[in-house]
Amino acid sequence: MNKIFELDNTDYHYDDDIESFEYREVRHENSDNSMENATYNFFIQDTNANILYSNGYVQQKLRIVNDNGTAIAEDNVALVNGGGLINANRFTLGTTEIESNINYSALMLQVLGLIHFTPDYSSSEATNMFFYMDTSDNADRRPLKFHGTLTDATKITDFFKNLVTNEKYNQGFTERREFTKNSKTVTIWIPLKYVFDFFREYKKVITGMQVKFEFQRNNSKNMVYTDENKDYKVVVEDLSLWLPYVRFKNSAATKFNELRLSDKNVEINWNQHSIVKSNIFLKNSSGSYTIKATSDEVLSLYVIPQYTDRYENAKENNMLFDNLDMTECYLMINNIKVPTVSYMMDFEKEDYNRIYASLLESGLNTITSETGCMVNYSNFGKLYPIICFNLAHHQNYTDTNNLTIEFNWRLRNNPAKNYVFYFILQERKKCYLNIKNQDITMIKTLKL
Repeated sequence: MNKIFELDNTDYHYDDDIESFEYREVRHENSDNSMENATYNFFIQDTNANILYSNGYVQQKLRIVNDNGTAIAEDNVALVNGGGLINANRFTLGTTEIESNINYSALMLQVLGLIHFTPDYSSSEATNMFFYMDTSDNADRRPLKFHGTLTDATKITDFFKNLVTNEKYNQGFTERREFTKNSKTVTIWIPLKYVFDFFREYKKVITGMQVKFEFQRNNSKNMVYTDENKDYKVVVEDLSLWLPYVRFKNSAATKFNELRLSDKNVEINWNQHSIVKSNIFLKNSSGSYTIKATSDEVLSLYVIPQYTDRYENAKENNMLFDNLDMTECYLMINNIKVPTVSYMMDFEKEDYNRIYASLLESGLNTITSETGCMVNYSNFGKLYPIICFNLAHHQNYTDTNNLTIEFNWRLRNNPAKNYVFYFILQERKKCYLNIKNQDITMIKTLKL
């Protein structure tokens, strides 16, 4: 296994050459925390430090208050799953922009968590990320309900006989509210590798280069969920980075410095996600939409249908999605249909096994492992209808310099409300790092 100082080898690192590994807090440079669209800038300018960004975290401290700034009491309100703070983000290495998303980052983090997290992970590390997924499209905190009419004359035996499970109970909302009620401050730690895909695969120290991170916060109405007839806002008490600073043992430091002086170009590859939103469809029962790729290799496409009234509306949970009573969908990639046989589904009859299987395949449920994901079959149809297309199986279509991806769909009826689609593209990215000059060269993207 190679070492984290071996900059010319981009596989996983081995840490037996580390003398010290210390997390340090990095504060943002400038922002007005009271602004709904505040931008937080982080500049790491110590070019002599060895920082292992792949093990870093974004720390958030959030608090729900009334619209006038006063503390809430026992209001039935909570942050959305994951907190929903980051709406846009950008990562720049030296003078080269490596990754950016200009909108809807919180929704993308929600989708990727639902797909890639496992139940074991969600009950441990994901709780540090405030990941408590909703189990209904309600803000109902009662796990049980009485079936019938409850009166003063109701016998205790009849009471328990008619006590049944409340299908509207939202376990995730209930758990999140425990952290945020009475305007308590909740602290959320998001691994930096979940915000920037580059750090999922480049697990090396970065040194000799200035690094910049930019985050733009979300609107409060996208960050809270409630059934109260009141307005709330989210106060960002703090946003900071916690980054591990590394000091090597003498023998490793000598080899590391030799590598820094070598005139090598290292090829770095990673899978990067980006999200875009379609135009608003005015109650159309069918249509098509073209998604623009930015790379010459597209691996996956996730399609998220949602009614427009969930956006910037605290009484409609924007971290839940809507099946729209869709009956068919498929892609046209350079005029070739993918899959050859359309995805067909009937949400009324709970018949959507094929597209649910595609969701499992997009996570960790592969040929060699069966770990599942966070979305069960029932909730897929009711709350999380994420449509997945594994385009890595169709590289003869997608590995091209003239890539056109068109999503086509059909609904059972004209819907009563307007709707949109969010599209998450997973693309293969590549750059070259000149170790000696600390220069990054991004590989040319598609001409759009």
